[in-house]
Amino acid sequence: MLFDRTEEDTWETIRFSNYYKGGQRKIPFFPNQSYLSKAGSTAAAPNFIREVYRYLTRQIICITGSSLWGERRLSEDQKEQLETVGELLHLIDTGVETVSVTSIRPSVLEKYKQAIPTEVFINQLTQRLYFNHLASDGSVVKMDPKHVSEGTLRFFNFTFYLLEVLKRGLVVFFDELESQFHPEIVRLIVRLFNDPRVNTNHAQLFFTTHSVDLMKPEIFRRDQVWFAEKQDGATKLYSISDFEGAKVRSNSPYAEWYLEGRFGALPQVNYLTIADFLVDQLSQGSNNAS
Repeated sequence: MLFDRTEEDTWETIRFSNYYKGGQRKIPFFPNQSYLSKAGSTAAAPNFIREVYRYLTRQIICITGSSLWGERRLSEDQKEQLETVGELLHLIDTGVETVSVTSIRPSVLEKYKQAIPTEVFINQLTQRLYFNHLASDGSVVKMDPKHVSEGTLRFFNFTFYLLEVLKRGLVVFFDELESQFHPEIVRLIVRLFNDPRVNTNHAQLFFTTHSVDLMKPEIFRRDQVWFAEKQDGATKLYSISDFEGAKVRSNSPYAEWYLEGRFGALPQVNYLTIADFLVDQLSQGSNNAS
């Protein structure tokens, strides 16, 4: 531990460990600021603190569902990756053969520039993205993103993250991975990170899920599966590997045992209590209506 800060601490009362050496420790920050973000961008702070800050801001990517929605404007680097992205979309059986981007002629843009907000103009009108499908007669049909399925569009957007993470060996956090993709695609993503031939730079994937479909020993090691259990208003985290090895082996049926309650972290749901409550509330509503 480098430092300890409680909810009541100010920049003057924050506590530091003996590992925190060199440079300025106490750096003024506002109550709604994190100490690390302030120290990490302060020249007087120790160099190792700035290195930690740089790692957290440059090596970690957080993805939520909203990160994958809608059509994205492509950078020049991403345009160069379109052939790879298109081939991946083809290989996962989306029906897409290739993906292409076309720049709109300046003469066409000038006609609308004055009537459209700058941000919309730059992001929406300076380039046009197409998903190219092969028709039954062999011809190529160019489809606008608004005519492509949400699942295909989400995977298209995710692929740019995937390529960057694997290439640079980054750490990615993904909230509810299974809610964005087909189960087969989710399994594909997990296998890519677990495959040393693909993941040569040791990129890491952390994701939350409510699905037990992935909780299988052939997909995850015991130390890769973690549970979040509510305890007195707080959340306790622990993994399958925390259980005795004699009781939980590498070939144990994780999902089945979890649903049986052997690992805990199951919502405490009493159907009869909930049903009785709703019957009471609905009957009150019916009486009031009459």
